[in-house]
Amino acid sequence: MKSLFLIGLALVLGGQPTNAQPHIYTIGLVFTDLVEQEILPVHLAEQHPRLMREIERAIRDIFTDLGRFRVVRLRSIREARDPTRQESIDYIAHFTFNKAHKTYHNQVIHYYENLGLLDDGGPSEDQSYTVISLPSIVCQLEVKLEDPHRDKIFWSDLRDSSAVIPYDQQLFLYNTWKYPGASHPGLTRAFLADLLRLQVADPATERALNVAERWFVSKPSSDLAVARGVLKGLADNLAPDLDANLPLEGRIAALLPERKGKPHVQLNIGARHGLMKRMRFDVWRPRPSQQKVGQIEVVDVDSTTAIARLRKLDKKLKKRGDGLQIQDRVISPKRPLRRSL
Repeated sequence: MKSLFLIGLALVLGGQPTNAQPHIYTIGLVFTDLVEQEILPVHLAEQHPRLMREIERAIRDIFTDLGRFRVVRLRSIREARDPTRQESIDYIAHFTFNKAHKTYHNQVIHYYENLGLLDDGGPSEDQSYTVISLPSIVCQLEVKLEDPHRDKIFWSDLRDSSAVIPYDQQLFLYNTWKYPGASHPGLTRAFLADLLRLQVADPATERALNVAERWFVSKPSSDLAVARGVLKGLADNLAPDLDANLPLEGRIAALLPERKGKPHVQLNIGARHGLMKRMRFDVWRPRPSQQKVGQIEVVDVDSTTAIARLRKLDKKLKKRGDGLQIQDRVISPKRPLRRSL
């Protein structure tokens, strides 16, 4: 109620709030594909370019949905720093796909003789066991946020994820090295070449397959669906971190009466843009001025606006009796994560 009263009072006193939206930055997106396509099964290699385009589109949508970025697709980091470029790039988000390939993960199956049961719950004195290899997708995505004007990376992260591909428990090859000729000829013709390619190219897969008794196989459509899902999940999980580590900028929309001897202001951004109580913003005069005014702290928030109090004021401004002004820029370089994104 206090915040609603103060906002109403600001309007009565003649304050002219700006539109309830943050400052729009221009962010350049760079995508680098380092996936070793020669180790991919043929069907995944054929679909890989399309899959990468889909994930790039999903990442672009993340920035669009944040509501404070205009997205530009860049061919390289160098393009953002090109002095002949007509439009300025405020920030760069560089995404590198290191892995997006098929592999095999082992599982130990324990046989309990006395009970005649199949279990994978752990060791027992009266048991035997077998090792099976399950088809999986493993992906790795690296992201770096860079300020091209200072040539500085201010946040980076490396994300890994994997998932077992759905498989038919009746479709498997016996370990070729342990049991040569034991597998069904049709399954051997359909799947052995891809398995051997993975063994040669990936030491981890080679170790897994060498140990296992049976190698389960999966359908090409399942491989593609799981690869798409894992990559999309990696991108979606980055959204809160990207939001938290990229600047949020608004404006002072109205000057409010002092409370307890502290100047208060209304901001043109609110909870919808990520504001919370006790969040602090640096205050700057509008461009082209580079004058830092001080710092404010949010004390009340609604969906599209907020109330903040002055915490610090620049000594020179204080000395000459100057203070916060309507249209001053308020900037938060980074914030706590919003897991609801």
